[in-house]
Amino acid sequence: MIPVVVGVFAGGAAFIGVNSTASNRKRFKKRRLVEALAGKPLEEDSTTLTQRFIAKVAEQSPTLAQRLTEAGLSLEKLDNQYQRWVKRHLDPRLAGSAREQYLQELSAGRELYLSAEEKSINRQMALGAGALGLLGVGALAGLGGIVPVVIAAGLYLTLPIYRVAYEIAVKERRLSTAHLMAVYFSGMWLGGFYVVGMFGAIIGSIAQKVMMVCEDVSRYELVNIFQQQPRSVWVVVDGTEMEIPFAQLKAGDVLVMDVGHTIPVDGVIVDGIASIDQHMLTGESQPVDKGVGDMVLAATIVLGGRIFVQVEKTGEETSAAQIGEILNRSTEFQLSMEARAMKIADRSLWPMLGLGAISLPMVGMAGATAVLGSNFTLNMVWLRLLTMLNFLNVASKHRILVKNGDSLERLKQIDTVVFDKTGTLTIEQPHVIAVHPVGEHSSAEVLTLAAAAEHRQSHPVAQAIIAAAAEQQLALPSIDDAQYEVGFGIKVKLQGQWIAVGSRRFMDAENIAIPADMQTLETSCSANGHSLVYLAADGELAGILELKATTRPEAAEIVRNLHERGLQLYIISGDSELPTKALANELGIDGYFANTLPERKADLVKQLQAEGRNVCFIGDGINDAIALKQADVSVSLSGATTAATDTAQVVLMDADLQQFITLMDLSHALDDNINKNFNTAAGMSLASVGGVLFFHGGFLLVEVLAALQILVGVGIASEPLLDKDDTLPSKQPGLLGRLLPHKDEH
Repeated sequence: MIPVVVGVFAGGAAFIGVNSTASNRKRFKKRRLVEALAGKPLEEDSTTLTQRFIAKVAEQSPTLAQRLTEAGLSLEKLDNQYQRWVKRHLDPRLAGSAREQYLQELSAGRELYLSAEEKSINRQMALGAGALGLLGVGALAGLGGIVPVVIAAGLYLTLPIYRVAYEIAVKERRLSTAHLMAVYFSGMWLGGFYVVGMFGAIIGSIAQKVMMVCEDVSRYELVNIFQQQPRSVWVVVDGTEMEIPFAQLKAGDVLVMDVGHTIPVDGVIVDGIASIDQHMLTGESQPVDKGVGDMVLAATIVLGGRIFVQVEKTGEETSAAQIGEILNRSTEFQLSMEARAMKIADRSLWPMLGLGAISLPMVGMAGATAVLGSNFTLNMVWLRLLTMLNFLNVASKHRILVKNGDSLERLKQIDTVVFDKTGTLTIEQPHVIAVHPVGEHSSAEVLTLAAAAEHRQSHPVAQAIIAAAAEQQLALPSIDDAQYEVGFGIKVKLQGQWIAVGSRRFMDAENIAIPADMQTLETSCSANGHSLVYLAADGELAGILELKATTRPEAAEIVRNLHERGLQLYIISGDSELPTKALANELGIDGYFANTLPERKADLVKQLQAEGRNVCFIGDGINDAIALKQADVSVSLSGATTAATDTAQVVLMDADLQQFITLMDLSHALDDNINKNFNTAAGMSLASVGGVLFFHGGFLLVEVLAALQILVGVGIASEPLLDKDDTLPSKQPGLLGRLLPHKDEH
């Protein structure tokens, strides 16, 4: 009976403190223990020792060293095959196939990355399972000689615990959960309880694996999208355009950029004019007209025109790459699930030791040990992980990818939500809200000519004009291909007349006069945050199209819902003051920050946090990446830039803000589930202690209650998966959940 209880307790203890990859604030206290539990130090030490050993052998026998090297390569190949098998077959079963599919979708064909730590955990699982299998074979075949092999495997898996326990005792002069774990594992190995001990080690490895799936910190490396450069570019050399490898491009070269090209450098335009889409970098909602002397930035796109750019910065020196560098340098500490589990376990150490000491004269050594095994709340370390994993699967069913499980827990603490404007509260394509004809021209005529001129263009403004014409079922005349010019705007020959469509700057360049009443319109539209597209026919202004950013249809409802929850809402945008203010007023947002550079966005989030706020940032652009990293919880939309989806802890796969409300509901449901499980475990722990002390229930009672608590705990943790309808777990408990009291029942 004793080994069973010891094994159950040790199995639970094996979960404590696993895999604290983010614990930088107390590196020795947390990370050292975690790395030891994961086997990482041993793996690194063994690799170094192996290399040294082979080097020594090579001095005496090169042939033997070669054979050892070949054997090592064979083992490495076998290990790689095993790691791929785990990634392809085991991980989807733990995380859910939907969640794994979304990760693959976001990785855009890139191979998902397994860290050395996760590989080490996978090896521990294989080693423990193999040793347990050997025990079974030895028992059936009567092979007692297998036992030393199993002991060696067990020591390999548990030796880091003893080392960390020693270091904590010597360097920090305190007791920790590591010492309790060392005592119990010692009891198992010295007492001959190999099966129980190995089973506990396997359960501990599985818990670590679940942790890695929940955290997703090692699923794949943050992709440096700023290095996704073209293989070759066109440059001007001695007046001739020629193609060269991108790697040979240097400052001072003149780069040729045509329509559709993504600019790979920071530089200055020395010839030509073009319309540039830079909203992913700066947050500006409308394309920007640029000409000679204007600066262009890497990661922006040429929508129209042709420009010659003198290179100033390439590669890591560009503005886009600087954002990536700031992002990668960010090491802001966030308390992880594992670190909290360590703190919970350490808090229970002294009370349990004290209770065991008090009970020793009352019920003897066996009874005191049984009391120590009655702390079923230790099971919450792994039950919390199981609950988290189940809710991640529920989120995936709602097409929400939660890459960092800790963020789902923190979401319920959020009191401030900050939205990026362009691409988050608005969609990329604006819409035409009015056509202002000039002179004898009609609105339909102006819209028809503008749509005909723009019909070959793919940028959002052109698509908005084309969509407006299609909505009115206007027939578009054909363009004379020989008379088609693209620059700050478009010039085409239509129905025998020259049509020019573009910005006010384009009209000025073409010497098109703007009537006084239209200048009044310009002032009014600017105040309302609207943009204007001008159309001229044969050198005279024919009309102006007024466009407005298209607000997401669900945005108003989302704002109302979040306000009802008592949240403060803000907009942070790289766009100008007037359109940002107009959108904030339209939706009823509490505050806004306009003309904000990417670095400043993160500073504003930090400022809100300094005021005591817990901030969730929702964004979609490269310019949002640093702010996403700074926020307590970060959310992006599928289809956003790779920098945003890689950085964000949560991705809304349908790009629908309504999913954010579902996410909030899931967070509160998760909290309710964990609290219910903890209260149940605490109640059964008290019942177990009382039964041992006052009714001499002993190990049998502890064993029965421990098994019952695990069964009930797993049932509560699995409630969200037992709901077959679309109702969120917070509103409709599962089958086992219905058998247990809820906090609102009296």
